[in-house]
Amino acid sequence: MGRINEHFIVVLIADVSEAIRFSQVRDSFITNVSEQLLGPTDALAKLADSLEAGNLDERQVMDDARQVKSSCSKLNHMVSDLLLL
Repeated sequence: MGRINEHFIVVLIADVSEAIRFSQVRDSFITNVSEQLLGPTDALAKLADSLEAGNLDERQVMDDARQVKSSCSKLNHMVSDLLLL
């Protein structure tokens, strides 16, 4: 705010609502993507722990391998979608 003379004052107003909305959308997007990526990575970590512990029969190893493939496929799909943005 500035005074031009004793009768007039200049007031500048900036509309930051668009910047605030963009920031909120960005934060929401990052939170959503993070949560979506954590699911498959947590599953992969648990499967790795299971394989590392050993004492698994062949059927369990095959089931774990299918779950690893599924988690990798989900991650690949999510990353591909992100790259399209």
